[in-house]
Amino acid sequence: MIFKFKYAVVAVLAAVIMVGGFYSWKFISESNQPVVAPKNYKIGLLLTDKDIGSANIAGFKAGMEKAGYKEGVNVTYIEKNAGADRATIIDGYAKDLNDAGLDLIIISSTSAGKALQKLQDAGKLQTKIFFLAVGSPHDLVKNLQLPEGFITGIGEGTVEFAGKRLEFLKELVPNMRKVISVVEKGSTNEKLFKE
Repeated sequence: MIFKFKYAVVAVLAAVIMVGGFYSWKFISESNQPVVAPKNYKIGLLLTDKDIGSANIAGFKAGMEKAGYKEGVNVTYIEKNAGADRATIIDGYAKDLNDAGLDLIIISSTSAGKALQKLQDAGKLQTKIFFLAVGSPHDLVKNLQLPEGFITGIGEGTVEFAGKRLEFLKELVPNMRKVISVVEKGSTNEKLFKE
């Protein structure tokens, strides 16, 4: 019995030494690997006239820098600004950014999202899209908690709260008969503000 116990102790010690040796060798071999440079991310920005100087875009870039992604070092921003001519050129800009092999496209208008959504509907969208403060997020994604495609983000609730804002205005000014709402003609949110 004592003889078997000695063999068991020796077997356990041998197993511990073998396992320890294996993990020591693995650690040493992994630490001798060359250092891999961090990936240089390419992020597209599909902008419209309202995005010029936007705090949303500036805040995104500042947040990226705070997280360690410095422009020109490990992140490159490629901007396409449709400006006020968005109705005529935004579809082309959306296609250009999608075809550029980017890691991500950032948008902050519903019209920019609609241009990219056309590519998704045609099965041609290759790049993930994140929207910042679009006026009508439910026009782009049916379920923000579980987006069904490459498009997701956060909305500002402009359209969703228009009716509630009108209610508050009626409470403040009960004798009010007419309200004027200034909305850009041809905007994707135009008809929603009229309702």
